[in-house]
Amino acid sequence: MISVLLKLVVALLLGVAIYAFWIFSSLFTSPGSFQTEGSPAGTGMAVIVLLTPVIGLAALAAAVVVATIDWGIGRLRRDLASDTRSTAATHWDRQASAYTHPRGGRIEAVFAQDRAVLFHRPEPSAPGWRTQRTGYAGRPDALLPFRGVKGALLHLPVSWTVDEADARQALQFFIQYGERSEQLQWQAMTVSADSEQIWSRLSLPAAAP
Repeated sequence: MISVLLKLVVALLLGVAIYAFWIFSSLFTSPGSFQTEGSPAGTGMAVIVLLTPVIGLAALAAAVVVATIDWGIGRLRRDLASDTRSTAATHWDRQASAYTHPRGGRIEAVFAQDRAVLFHRPEPSAPGWRTQRTGYAGRPDALLPFRGVKGALLHLPVSWTVDEADARQALQFFIQYGERSEQLQWQAMTVSADSEQIWSRLSLPAAAP
């Protein structure tokens, strides 16, 4: 509806511009049509006629502005629709994030279905920590597929996941302070072959198909 109204406004402004330029051109092609004969009304008409180029240019400029706005709104809608289709097609395969703080420590995050899992290692030799979903009452063996920083596929427990918005806030907290955010629940990862495999696959390149 807005797009239709904007197109009507553009058409109206172009009509005003064309009419104004036509009146001004008539001043030279038919000068007798604008004789004032000393009357105040005629003098006012002459002033209006002389201002028609300004009116025409203003209407033309306004038409260009409105047309640009209409084009921008249309492109934004197309981009949003494209992003929605892309997200729906690959909702579990979004870009992972990893940050190393200047004071030491590294945090990595993977995302799927509006959920995220964060991993934090205060130092390379430390076992590390991972997020824990507060009050999780689902199946303990339920898994979600994620992609690591370099594309390696990971299947992680749903019980480890947190809201994506909370995860991104925790990432910003780490970037600023180099520490885990206390807004999330964290669980220490025990030193085991499974935990080391997770850490290694977080940053491994994806295997060739």
